[in-house]
Amino acid sequence: MYRPAFRALALPRAIPRATRRTLTTAPPHKTSRSFKNTALRWTLAGGLVYYYNVSNVWAEEPAYAVHAPPEVGSENEEVSTSIESIAAHRRAQARATQSQSPQSLQSSTPAAPEEATSQPTPSPGSPEALEEEAGQQGAFNEETGEINWDCPCLGGMADGPCGEQFRAAFSCFVFSKEEPKGVDCIENFKGMQDCFRLHPEVYGSELEEEEVDGELERQAGDAEGTVGEDAEQPVQKAEVEKAQTPAVKETVRSEPVSESEELVPKAWHDGTADTKLVTEKAKSPAARKQAIKLHHGGTRDSDYANRNPRVSWQKRLLPDPKADYNTDTTRTLYDRLEVTALEGRCVDTREIAEILVRERKERPNLDLYYALILSNTSADHGAAWRVAEYLAELAAAGLEADSKICHAVLKVLAVHVDHLMRTGILEYMKGRWFEVTSKGKQDIAAGMLREGSFEQALEVLDEMRGGGTEVEPWLLDLFVYTLCEAGEVGEAHTILKAWHDSGEEDVSKNVWAYMLDKASAECEYEAAVFAWKNAVNLGFLNPPSGICLNVLTTASRAGDPALATDVFTHLSKRGETFTHLHYQLLLDAYLGADPPDLKRALTILILMPQENLPPTAWQTRSLFTYLKTDPALIESALQMLRELHAANKPVPIAALNLLIECHVSRKDLQAALTVYKLIHTFAPIAEGPKPTFADIETFNLLLRVCRTAKPPDERQASFLVSELLALRVKPTALTYDRLILVFLASGAHHLPLNKAEGLRLLDYAYRHWNDMVELGWMPRFGTLEKLALDLGKVGDGRCWDVLQTCEERGKDIEGWAAKGAWVKRGVEKVWAEQQARTSAEYEGAGVLAAG
Repeated sequence: MYRPAFRALALPRAIPRATRRTLTTAPPHKTSRSFKNTALRWTLAGGLVYYYNVSNVWAEEPAYAVHAPPEVGSENEEVSTSIESIAAHRRAQARATQSQSPQSLQSSTPAAPEEATSQPTPSPGSPEALEEEAGQQGAFNEETGEINWDCPCLGGMADGPCGEQFRAAFSCFVFSKEEPKGVDCIENFKGMQDCFRLHPEVYGSELEEEEVDGELERQAGDAEGTVGEDAEQPVQKAEVEKAQTPAVKETVRSEPVSESEELVPKAWHDGTADTKLVTEKAKSPAARKQAIKLHHGGTRDSDYANRNPRVSWQKRLLPDPKADYNTDTTRTLYDRLEVTALEGRCVDTREIAEILVRERKERPNLDLYYALILSNTSADHGAAWRVAEYLAELAAAGLEADSKICHAVLKVLAVHVDHLMRTGILEYMKGRWFEVTSKGKQDIAAGMLREGSFEQALEVLDEMRGGGTEVEPWLLDLFVYTLCEAGEVGEAHTILKAWHDSGEEDVSKNVWAYMLDKASAECEYEAAVFAWKNAVNLGFLNPPSGICLNVLTTASRAGDPALATDVFTHLSKRGETFTHLHYQLLLDAYLGADPPDLKRALTILILMPQENLPPTAWQTRSLFTYLKTDPALIESALQMLRELHAANKPVPIAALNLLIECHVSRKDLQAALTVYKLIHTFAPIAEGPKPTFADIETFNLLLRVCRTAKPPDERQASFLVSELLALRVKPTALTYDRLILVFLASGAHHLPLNKAEGLRLLDYAYRHWNDMVELGWMPRFGTLEKLALDLGKVGDGRCWDVLQTCEERGKDIEGWAAKGAWVKRGVEKVWAEQQARTSAEYEGAGVLAAG
C-alpha cells in the first residue's frame, strides 16, 4: 500500500538541502559567567555542597558484590552424606529454636521509645538537620568537634588536587556562626571552585554548577524582559489598530495564505489537530506544560534528571522551565529539534518544526523530515502511518530521502511494526546503494521479533555475528525475552550461551532470572542447568521457591542428581520447609541417572522420617517401576536395606512394603510372605525386639497376592486376618474388600471341582460383606458386581439382598448411579439361567426315576 510513495522518493530534488547547524560545545570551565548577587549565590552554593557531601540521599549505592563460586566436592564423594548433613543441620536449627525460653525472648524485646518521642525533631533542610545528619553519617562529631575526612559521605572530596581548598571551605561552613550560615565562607568556596575549574578532568561533574548559575541568571533576565514587553505590548497594539483604516483592515483580512503556511507538512497538521485545541485553552506556560505532559507524554530535562542517577545534584534542584522557542535562534531551534526527535517527543518536535517553517520562513528540508520521522519512536504517541505520510510528502516536495532518513524509518519500525514499509525501505536503500549500518540491522531484527518473524530475525542476527558486527546487549535481551515468551526456549538458550561464552559480562540478572523461570517451567534441561550454574551457583541470583521447585522437577526428569542436590542445598540454606514432593523429586533424579543409583535413592527414602515426613506408597512409585522388572533387583534392594539398618539407620515400613508390592506384581505369594516374615528384623534397634511393625498397607498387599495367586489361597488370607487382629492393626474398608475378593476367587475355583466347598467359600464372602456393611462401609463397585453375580449363578437368593442394599446406599458407591442398572440386568440374566438349569435337572431326575 506504500509502494507509490517509495517510488515517488526517486524524484529529482527541487530544493537544496538546508545547511546543518550545531550549537557551541565550549567546555564549562571556559564559558563566561556573571558575579552579580555574589554573596547570596555563594551562600546557597555552600549550603548545597554541604548537604550534598554529608547527606546519604545522593550517596552512590554499593556495587554488587560477586561472591566466589561455592566449593564443590569431588564427584566420588557420597551424595548421601551431604543430604544427611543437610537434614542434621535442619534438626539442629529446630532444636535451637525450641530451646529459647520465653524469658530470653522477652528480655530481648526493645522497650518502647517513649523518651525519643518527647525530643523535638529539627525541620528538614535546616542547618540543625544537616549537622545532625552529618553527625549520623560520621563526617562531623559534635562531641569532639572534629570532622572525619575519611567518611564515605564526603565522596572522597577531601583528597585529590583540590582537597585542601575543599577542607577549608567545608570546615568554614560547619563551624560558621554567621546568619545565614556560611555567609563568611564565600571566599573559601570561590577558591574551591577556581581550583575545580583548573582540574576539569577530575571535577567535571562539580563544574556543572556554573551552568546552573548561568541558567538561573538567564531565566531571571528573560523574566524581566518579558515583563517589560508585556507592559509595552498593549500600547503598541492599540496604536497600530488606531492608525489602520477600515480599508487596510479589510485588506489584512482578505490577504491570501502565505507560502510558509502552504509548506507546513500536512501530516503535522493531522497529528496536532487535537493538540491545538488543548494549547489554545492553556495559554500560560505552566498550564501548557502540564497539558503536554498529561495528554502527550512530553518529557522535559528535569524529568530526565530525576530518572537518571548520574545527573548532578545541582540539576536536580533546577526548576522545570518551558523552553521559549520564540527567543531561540534558528540554529538553536534546529539543535532542539534533533534533541526532541531523539527523545521521541512528538509534540515538541512538531511544535519546533512549525515555528521553523511558519515564523522563521525555513523551507521543508531533509533535517525537518528526519526529525519528524524519528520522533515517532515514541511507543505511546508514534505511529507507522504517520511516517508513511511524511515519506509521501517528502517525495511530493521533490526531496529524495537519504540514508539518515531511511535509518530513522527503520528505527521507528522497530517499535511500530509494519512489514510492508520495512520491505519497501530496504528495497529503496538497495536501489540507492545505501549500506545498512549496524544500528540499522539491529532495528531490523527488533522489528522482525516484534512482528513474530523469528526465523528472519535469527538470520539477521547470524549475519551480524558472521560479519563481525557488534550486537548491543539490549537486542540480545529482546531476543531472549521474546523467544522465551513464544515458547522457543531452546533458541533463546543458544543465543544466551553464545553471548556468555563470548566473554560478555553485561548479562543482567533479570535476563538470567527470566531464562531460569521459563526453562524450568518448560522442563528445558539444557537451558535450566545453564542458567542455574551461571547465575545461582555464582551468587548472582536467589530464585524463589516456585522456580527452585521447577528446576528440581527438571532435574528429576533429566536424571541429574547433581543439579537436584544443588537445588536441595540452596533451599536448605535459607530454611525452606521441605515436603514429600521435594524428596520424591530428589529420589527420582537418582533413579533417572545413568546408571541408576539405587542405594542413594533408598537412603533418601530412609532420611524422610527424620524430617517428620514418613514416606508413603506415593513416594515409592519410581522405585516400584524400577524394581518390579527384575527379581535380582528386589533381592539387591533387600540387601541394601539390611546394610543401612546395620549402620543404625531406621528403615521405614514403606521401604519393606515396596519390596512386598514388587513380589505381588509378579504374583509370587511365597516371596512376598518371606519379606513379611523378615519385617521384625528391621525394627529400630533402640526400641528393642518386636514381633513385627507391619502396618495395614502390608496386610492389604498380602491379601491382594492371596487372590492373584494360582490357585487363590483363602487359608493364607484367613491366617493373615487372624495375625492382623492379634497385632491390633485396625482394618480398613480396603481390607474387607480384598478379603471378599479372595473368597469369591477361591469359591469360583472350587465350584467345578467341589461344589459344596465352593458354596461354603461363597457363604464366607457374603458374611464378610455383611460385616462390612454393619461397620458402615461399602465395597467397591466391581466387588459388589462380582458378589451379586456369583451368588446369582449358584441360585443363592441373597444376591437380591446385595442389590437391595446397593440401591439404598447407592450414593456411597462410586459408579453405581451410572452402571447400577446394568448390574441388576446381569443378575436377573444369570438368575434366569440358573433357574432354567435347575428345572432341567429336576425334569431329568424325574424321567430317570420314572424309568
